[in-house]
Amino acid sequence: MAKKAVPLPRGSVRAAYPGTCPASFKDYDKGTVITKVGENWGRPGCAPRQP
Repeated sequence: MAKKAVPLPRGSVRAAYPGTCPASFKDYDKGTVITKVGENWGRPGCAPRQP
């Protein structure tokens, strides 16, 4: 049975490389869902809320 793809939240991508969140300074692994945080990419929970 094939795995069903789960859609990502709008504006999010899966990290191609490991990195560090610019807002919380916590590391994330390759494949982690990330979004734009300022001018860099980081964890969606660290991104400021958009009105």
